[in-house]
Amino acid sequence: MALTVNERSIIPYMIQQLKDQSLAQALAISANLPGAEILIQTQFQQLLSQRKYPEAAKLASVAPQDYLRTLNTINLFKSIPTPPGGVSPLYHYFMAIIEKDVLTDYESLEFAILLQGRKELIEKYLNEEKLTSSEALGDLLYPLDPGLALKIYQNSGTKNKVVAILAENNRLDALFEYITQEDYIPDWMQLLSGLVSINSPSASSLVLRLTKSNNTKVN
Repeated sequence: MALTVNERSIIPYMIQQLKDQSLAQALAISANLPGAEILIQTQFQQLLSQRKYPEAAKLASVAPQDYLRTLNTINLFKSIPTPPGGVSPLYHYFMAIIEKDVLTDYESLEFAILLQGRKELIEKYLNEEKLTSSEALGDLLYPLDPGLALKIYQNSGTKNKVVAILAENNRLDALFEYITQEDYIPDWMQLLSGLVSINSPSASSLVLRLTKSNNTKVN
């Protein structure tokens, strides 16, 4: 005879019947079980009111089923002024997540904005696979470092912008290798129209390459 356990009832039972809130919260966090949301939310608010921002950030990052890992929590930490000579509470939050997990696309974008152009840190966490690449993140970093943006566009599958950067830098061999590998047909007219105003010699090189190419991705 098989026995099943209703996971949603474990933590409420510990709180209501065993009267052991500390153990219930610890188990909820370690086993990723629901039922301790009110306890954790209360403690989170208490830590914030006591200005214990690293502790509050840590708690938010480990809350069961990521229920505190939301855009609302990011905005909450953003609204807290950085202490004089101290570290941004939002930075504490992101670092608490990075210690155990990968930042989501919107967390990665907010983290990059917070770092204010410190591309060495962004590249570090990107190489450590702690950031989620997205078109928006690539767009944010393109003015700072097109090469880093190219890597992010490649990781996120933003093919049109990979091709655009390769064309802008006259890396035509890499461009044709990429579209063949990815089985991707660019909008050549749109690409050339944008390229003419940015790098007309590259546009001319691309036109010449297209007229001579036997690549099936050229139509």
